[in-house]
Amino acid sequence: MATLNPRRIAVKTLTAITHKKVFMKDALETALKETTTEQRPYITRTVRGVVENLSYLDGILSKISKIKLRKLRETDRNILRLGLYEILFMDHIPDYATVNETQRLMKKSNPSLVKFANGVLRNLSKNRLAITAEFEAGLTDTPGDLSIRFSHPEWLLAHWIRDFGLENTKRMAAFNNTPPRLYIRVNILKTGREALVRTLVSQGVKTELVALSPQALLVEAEDMALLVRTRAFEEGLFTVQSLSSILIAPLLDPKPHERVLDMCGAPGSKTTHLSELMKGEGLVVARDISRGKLEKIRENIRRLGLENIRTEIGDATVHDPESDDAFDKILLDAPCSGLGIIQRKGDIKWNRQPGDILSLRKIQRNMINNAARYVKIGGVILYSTCTLEVMENQGVIEEFLQTHENFVLDPIREIDEGLTSDGMLLVTPCAHGMDGFFACRLKRNR
Repeated sequence: MATLNPRRIAVKTLTAITHKKVFMKDALETALKETTTEQRPYITRTVRGVVENLSYLDGILSKISKIKLRKLRETDRNILRLGLYEILFMDHIPDYATVNETQRLMKKSNPSLVKFANGVLRNLSKNRLAITAEFEAGLTDTPGDLSIRFSHPEWLLAHWIRDFGLENTKRMAAFNNTPPRLYIRVNILKTGREALVRTLVSQGVKTELVALSPQALLVEAEDMALLVRTRAFEEGLFTVQSLSSILIAPLLDPKPHERVLDMCGAPGSKTTHLSELMKGEGLVVARDISRGKLEKIRENIRRLGLENIRTEIGDATVHDPESDDAFDKILLDAPCSGLGIIQRKGDIKWNRQPGDILSLRKIQRNMINNAARYVKIGGVILYSTCTLEVMENQGVIEEFLQTHENFVLDPIREIDEGLTSDGMLLVTPCAHGMDGFFACRLKRNR
């Protein structure tokens, strides 16, 4: 197979994301199948980087361009964005190489813009510090200007300023534009944390212990493909999982003899964590509305060697009478806007709209009302999301408690980080350096 130009693949991938609205994860997965191992880090970084810094790049481009951006085709915009990103954020690539390669791409896409592209990039290369300094000096702390500086939607920054304050908002937005760190969770039924560290070193992967979780390791390598090709992964010694996600299952404190329901089980990382914490005993029922996603859960179950999980097709918004009073504990990791994991999914900030939050809240409310029917007296529900939106978090819980007098808050005390005064857990990226998430424990007392 002929080697394809990695910049051309990057532009094609960016256009799929910005024009055709393909999810970045899916677009990158498709793109990386066409590339060599050596090309993948460049394509991954540039695609993620352009998407993460989209408004900033467009702002700089508008400042130094004589042609209005809206008059350019999306492919041509992305050729220019890629060139700007290389010059501004990738110092190891010589500017002359960026200029030359951008001209080649533009000649294939739109020959009439070759001289224009050459002039724009040469100007930026020669006057980079002056151009960026003047551009940033003109930006204020209004949501509109912050939207350009940090490449986040204006409406979202306005929400965060209201809920977390200006300085925290700036820190969160800046954090979201940094590369995510790679964490794994040790399968405690097969190995210990220190033993896994030694095993991975022997297989070419270095890790560090993480203080917040006795099962978590921080992986020094950023190449996911390398990690999942190790014998340790194939043998089920660990699961790739974000640190904030690793913290969720232990909050439910599942016991070996209990019946536990994971209402929205896919992709299975929390389901399998519950099983491991139960020492492979008792029963974990994992449900999801998608048969394809259930098969992904089963793949993880087989790889990890777990035997106390039962998977079932099920819509968590629809009441299942057979589940009433059937479970000791329930994990409801509810579908949400995902606005706490922008660092990991940079395109989600551009795909979400304010109206989505209202729609999602209705779904979340239906699901938690069903969970209330399924849990036994004395049992516990753990409600969690990966968003920072108050309406999807505290708002859902407050409404639930107003309509369910047989439930009370069961304050979380196991983690010192991010606790609210009433024992809910809200981890924000600016304060804790990891994905944002929310968790609340509810106990049925009658």
